[in-house]
Amino acid sequence: MLHLASETSADWLPRVQAHLAEVLLDHAHCEKKAAGAAIKLLFSYPHHRFLVAAEARHHGIYLELASELTNRDTLDARLLELARA
Repeated sequence: MLHLASETSADWLPRVQAHLAEVLLDHAHCEKKAAGAAIKLLFSYPHHRFLVAAEARHHGIYLELASELTNRDTLDARLLELARA
């Protein structure tokens, strides 16, 4: 259980589905920032380079995926199911 500070609106999923391209684009920007921050941390924490580099790769992979999805005209049903999970 996440124990969020507030309840999630019941219309959240339909709103996301109606604006999926914008949500994916926003997510791609967040992943880009996270990957950049992780790369910057490599210089501050060189003794943790393997951990920080793994984090940078992680965000880079999701940046690539979100970017690819943003550039598609449509998403297949399987990807949409994965997004709901």
